[in-house]
Amino acid sequence: MIIEDDYIFLIPEYEFAPEHKHSMLHIFISIEKISIKTDRADFTGNFCVLNSNISHQVNTERSKSFIFLIDPGSDIADLTRDRYLKSDDIYIVDLGISYLDHFRQILEDFGDYNKGEEILKILELLNSDKKLLNKDDRIYKVVEMVRSGEYLQLEIPEIAEKVYLSESRLSHLFKEEMGMNLKNYIMMNKMKKAFMYLKQGNNVTEAALKANFYDSAHLCNLVKKTTGLNISEITRKRPLI
Repeated sequence: MIIEDDYIFLIPEYEFAPEHKHSMLHIFISIEKISIKTDRADFTGNFCVLNSNISHQVNTERSKSFIFLIDPGSDIADLTRDRYLKSDDIYIVDLGISYLDHFRQILEDFGDYNKGEEILKILELLNSDKKLLNKDDRIYKVVEMVRSGEYLQLEIPEIAEKVYLSESRLSHLFKEEMGMNLKNYIMMNKMKKAFMYLKQGNNVTEAALKANFYDSAHLCNLVKKTTGLNISEITRKRPLI
């Protein structure tokens, strides 16, 4: 698992994820075909982009796929939506052999941080120097402070005070600019922090408390609600192929 400000990159343990919905945008890439079921229809392919807040379930072959969970307010998400989701909430196709051979090699070599970056470069989605220049300065500050962890321990009224807005105005402006509410954005970033602490060797309770959750149950429930999986299914170490 690779955790960055804009995305979480992982190779899933599961073959089936039950129906769930959350605010992160998805990119699925698979050597074998995957099946995505939404409220609208069933879709099959080995490359899929799924918009945030779309109820879905997933069938995939264990350890032969990648998943990106992307911050919906990031530049990567903006680029992804612009390229693949101009008029729909799902884009799914079959990639050519050359792509699949490249992804298979990345799977075999997985563990090198640059492999995650390389995938994003192939998709022309990553521009690490680009800032959220199209965002209101106050929302940009909130995003940066939440990502850094500085605002994760604050309540929304306290954050509003930091950027000289009323709570209602901040909530409205954040939803308008980011496409999701601030509470969910904070929870999403707490979850990312918890994953980071788990990777560093902390147990679930330690990771939950360091990431400002009430307790481990709070974290586990959020992960289950967000991904459809138990936290152990995401963080378990196992052979890749």
